[in-house]
Amino acid sequence: MSPMRLGYKELGLELVKPLQDQPHKSQWPPMADEKKDEGARDPIEILLEEALERQRNAMMDDFS
Repeated sequence: MSPMRLGYKELGLELVKPLQDQPHKSQWPPMADEKKDEGARDPIEILLEEALERQRNAMMDDFS
């Protein structure tokens, strides 16, 4: 018996194995099954796109 198991036994605790007959079922559907609102966009994504567009335009202005 491993030292850890002996320590548990000294505390009066008994190690048991989890039941394998019934796997845990999540209450939430998988993410692939989620339906997103196609019209809604992430505000952070919009801000990043705008910042990249401004940066690209500034680089193009400097290039020409």
